[in-house]
Amino acid sequence: MIGASIALAFLLGVLTLVSYVDRLYQEIGKFLSRDFQDNIDAFEQLVEPRLGVARSRASLSMAILTQLVTAAIAMIVGFTVFRDRAWSVYEVLEATLSLVLIIIIFNRLLPFVFFSRTRGRWLAKLGAALTHSDLPGSASHAGPRLLPVRCRAHPRARGRAARDFHRSRRCAD
Repeated sequence: MIGASIALAFLLGVLTLVSYVDRLYQEIGKFLSRDFQDNIDAFEQLVEPRLGVARSRASLSMAILTQLVTAAIAMIVGFTVFRDRAWSVYEVLEATLSLVLIIIIFNRLLPFVFFSRTRGRWLAKLGAALTHSDLPGSASHAGPRLLPVRCRAHPRARGRAARDFHRSRRCAD
């Protein structure tokens, strides 16, 4: 029971963090107020370069990771309810209500509060939790290296669009 509580507390923290980063990726490219834009700028400058993967891949990873962590939390809650065979309907209803509250608070409310009330620089300190330096495909993986590919953005792409294109393609320019 203590192990399930520790795992649940850890997963709630991970869910909040991953939901916040997922929210950042959803808001990139939109016209936002200065407070929200500070959050995105801090993420783009301090955290995203350390991820070592393209923006589209990191965005998809955060969206999938949010769902996987939510499923893991549901499995732990289900385990605590059904581990003894003397469960009742009220325990199932309580577990269902707790999952709904977990999603509302840790998946929606807290990431929104962090997005709207902070500048996002605190995430740079937690960036090590998001860095996957040991996984194949990341920038610092010691596996076989491919030669860089030269690529060019669309001729009319200027500024941020061209930079994002080069970042996503890992160009050698």
